[in-house]
Amino acid sequence: MIEIYFGSRVVYLTDEEEPYYAHFVDRNQLKNLVSKFQDGNYEKLYISNSDLNLLFQNFKSLFMYEEAAGGLVINSSKQILAIKNHDTWQLPKGHVQENESYAEAALREVVEECSISEPTIIDQLPSTFHTFRIRDKWHLKRTYWFKMMYKRNEKPIPQAEEGITEAKWFDKKDLYLILENTYKNLMPIWEHA
Repeated sequence: MIEIYFGSRVVYLTDEEEPYYAHFVDRNQLKNLVSKFQDGNYEKLYISNSDLNLLFQNFKSLFMYEEAAGGLVINSSKQILAIKNHDTWQLPKGHVQENESYAEAALREVVEECSISEPTIIDQLPSTFHTFRIRDKWHLKRTYWFKMMYKRNEKPIPQAEEGITEAKWFDKKDLYLILENTYKNLMPIWEHA
């Protein structure tokens, strides 16, 4: 199952067959379903097809598609690194550049957005998907996430030119402060902290 967030609302793409799921037939039908969801008040929409990859490729074709990579960084004191951007706690991430692997992009973005050096990847986490609108164009972004270890003592410094106002280490017991003010699509990633 693939979860694609539209703010706090979500579209589920699945290969399961359930009577109350919308079944994918063709691209035009899919476009109509997604348009009604975008303009409506539905909280959830399930779309199914036995070929999940075919369904996703057709869904993706309805949007301007982008890829990003980022990191869930944990230091040797078991604290979690978070950034505040647009008054919302997030994880450092950014666009994947040409000829750059997802892992390289994730490491670069953590270093750039938080001014820390030498984080190391210890695991790949599930990808997240979310949509957003810029002017009249809808975008679909897939973010590749990596769990990282950080063993140095540098104080994180937010990258102001990216609109980041804070970069801060949180004790795990204080994670609720982040979860009260973060994007829903990040919830599965915070669970790996």
